[in-house]
Amino acid sequence: MLTLASSFLYALLTNRVLLIHETTDLVDLFCEPFPETSWVLPSDFPVKELTKLHLGSAQSYGNMLKNKVIGVDLKASAESLPSYVYLHLEHDYRHLDRLFFCEDDQFVLRKVNWLVLQSDIYFVPSLFLVPQFEDELRRLFPNRETVFHHLGRYLFHPSNAVWGMIVRYYESYLAKAEERIGLQVRTFSRTPISFGNFSEQIISCSRQENILPRIDFEKLQPSSSKGGRLKAVLITSLYSDYYEKMKNMYYEHPTTTGEVISIYQPSHEEQQHTEKQSHNQKALAEIYLLGLCDVLVTSGWSTFGYVAQGLAGLKPWILLSPRNGKAPDPPCVRAMSMEPCFHTPPDFDCKAKKYVDMGTMVRHIRHCEDVGRGVKLTRRDRVGSARRGCGAMDMKRFRRPQQPTFPARRGEPAHGAANERKLGAGIPRLGLLLVACLMLLPLLVVVVVSGARRRTYPEPIIGAGGAGEGSELDGRVRNGSEDGFSTTSKIQRDRLLGGLLSAGFDEESCLSRYQSVLYRKDTGRLPSAYLVEKLREHEALQRKCGPNTVYYKKALKQLKSGQGIETTDCNYLVWISYNGLGNRILTGASAFLYALLTNRVLLIDRGADMANLFCEPFPGTSWLLPLDFPVDQFRGFNISTPTSYGNMVKNKLINNNAGHSTVESLPAYIYLHLDHDYGDYDKLFFCEDDQKVLEKIPWLILHSDNYFVPALFLIPSYEDELHRLFLRRILFSIIWAVIFITQPIGFGA
Repeated sequence: MLTLASSFLYALLTNRVLLIHETTDLVDLFCEPFPETSWVLPSDFPVKELTKLHLGSAQSYGNMLKNKVIGVDLKASAESLPSYVYLHLEHDYRHLDRLFFCEDDQFVLRKVNWLVLQSDIYFVPSLFLVPQFEDELRRLFPNRETVFHHLGRYLFHPSNAVWGMIVRYYESYLAKAEERIGLQVRTFSRTPISFGNFSEQIISCSRQENILPRIDFEKLQPSSSKGGRLKAVLITSLYSDYYEKMKNMYYEHPTTTGEVISIYQPSHEEQQHTEKQSHNQKALAEIYLLGLCDVLVTSGWSTFGYVAQGLAGLKPWILLSPRNGKAPDPPCVRAMSMEPCFHTPPDFDCKAKKYVDMGTMVRHIRHCEDVGRGVKLTRRDRVGSARRGCGAMDMKRFRRPQQPTFPARRGEPAHGAANERKLGAGIPRLGLLLVACLMLLPLLVVVVVSGARRRTYPEPIIGAGGAGEGSELDGRVRNGSEDGFSTTSKIQRDRLLGGLLSAGFDEESCLSRYQSVLYRKDTGRLPSAYLVEKLREHEALQRKCGPNTVYYKKALKQLKSGQGIETTDCNYLVWISYNGLGNRILTGASAFLYALLTNRVLLIDRGADMANLFCEPFPGTSWLLPLDFPVDQFRGFNISTPTSYGNMVKNKLINNNAGHSTVESLPAYIYLHLDHDYGDYDKLFFCEDDQKVLEKIPWLILHSDNYFVPALFLIPSYEDELHRLFLRRILFSIIWAVIFITQPIGFGA
């Protein structure tokens, strides 16, 4: 899974189709990730015996360089290159194979239509050091420690068979727990440790970090489930010994805290059999179950744990490798990042032509906690230049601004840092107060027109949860579940993970794709809009160039000929199985805040595309624009409309000098064009003097596809009010809670 995620990211960066060589051990593990096409390599692929390619294969990039079959010549034509190249990126790869991560070599490989890749490592960190990928990766992943978190949740959806195992186990044993703790136990022959010593290391870590409570050897009465907090511990291990020891410990003695601890282990296979489908299905189910936990403790070096922490979006406690057969001190450390560790990174600086320590080259790549020579991506941003040795910014010049303090009204506490702790408790009351005040002002109205015709990014599905309307799961959740897990709040989660997933699938074909949100902890880590856009583009590429398409057949014909041709629109990356397994709401929120600041009533256009989405947010009234609204064809307003504020200022139909504008000299309504293509005159909306003019106009018709809230903070007349409304500037969360309530039956009254 780690190498497949790495391969997919490389395909994404180089605009290649990703095809996987599906061996028997991979059958019925994952659902297809790309809509309307398959990522499985067809059985008639002309390159035979792919699994036998290895370090010594003549077709490997390293050996082709060594034997001068390929040269790092940027002027080399596609005709002079082979029809395919084998990329050997396994743990035993050599210096010439590692040149794959060099800029000039990537320019050469770009001209090769077919790349066959075999790997057992998570090589994503090295892609961040290839200069031509840097800007794209920065846009895809503003938070660098979420690479596998997003890619894993996009690519890896368990098949229905595996998903059934996951759901049955979760609802039977884990659903009722108030906290779920995942304990992934793995030992390695290279760092041996006895069962007793490793058990003590696990217990010492869990107590030291307050993950599990201590037991009371003096009390005889058991912990009570009526008063104590219920914690479920999920143990995954090849052996049952650790489960038995921990189960007996909490079975025979009560906890000092009164908490009730339940211990579970789904399987204990004794030995690893990655060649068996049934073994891999159980392993995948257990990885996902770990990914549904609230806290994780994992074993160092284990890729099993890496995948679980990435899917969960958690920074685990890592059990460090033993030293001389004994547990280290401390027994565990907290991971600096949720990213997996790249165990065997290249140590060659392509530009400087010298050997370097990759863990010291840039600030966002650091050595792993569990593997000394390994590296991982972290959230740390660059300071100054990316490379070490360049001048760094003087961070002493930057200070965290003090929270402003506003004069308190009589009987009220002062607003400021000291009062910030009470913000959470005050939000519901604040929301009700704001709505009530808004409803008392019927004279001035903002009309929000839906920007449906504009280009938009995928929007979150509100209230869709994990199942389609009318499905069996949907009914079960809405009606309640006997196991106490499925609740109405679960069904309101974003089933597409902030646009990460595509909605273009039949749900029944892969239940886990849209149902997993019901079981996962909400990490709050949404994908960047650019990543969402990029994934959709890649899905289009997969449909265009995937198996059985005209482009695929053309590329296949070229491949069979053994001759290179001019690079086409469709280039391919073949991955070999080897060695085991988050616009309208934003602009609506912006408009609501503007109405709040300017004492305007908010009315929304009831377009057909907005029907049955939201409940009415304001009590005793409606926010729907009446059907007899007298302005004709306002849905067709655009940047060229004569009644737009920008055009009226430009054509001098309005004087944007507040001192010279009277209500009588102004029109009855003005159209505000705040779309992505708005011009300089339209942008004067965000100027203080222009706001003083606009406040004299009774009707404003607003069209936008922007979240323009940040610009409101730059208008001087709104600053104090905004500071008081949002001490922590968590605007969207509060506005969402006030006005965007999902509609389960109908739209409005």
